[in-house]
Amino acid sequence: MIIKRRWLIWLSVTFFVLFLLFGFGYYNSLVSYKYEVQDSICAGELLTAYQRNIIENVNSSKIVCILSGAMLFLLLVVQMVEPAFKNRISYK
Repeated sequence: MIIKRRWLIWLSVTFFVLFLLFGFGYYNSLVSYKYEVQDSICAGELLTAYQRNIIENVNSSKIVCILSGAMLFLLLVVQMVEPAFKNRISYK
């Protein structure tokens, strides 16, 4: 398989930015969850559509952050361990 080195660098930067962006989104959604949703749950009230949207944002941000971190880790492993692949991966 031939991989251009610039694609590895481009993908690494992209996944790093996604990891930071969705990590911040996850943290920000947790703050919104604490102040806007948790009080309603403790009071036994029904959740509004906006509050349900906050819960969905917490879950989706966490999933995308974990996936982008995993993809970044895999790309870095491929770059570092490339000689162990015995020329199955080559760079242009």
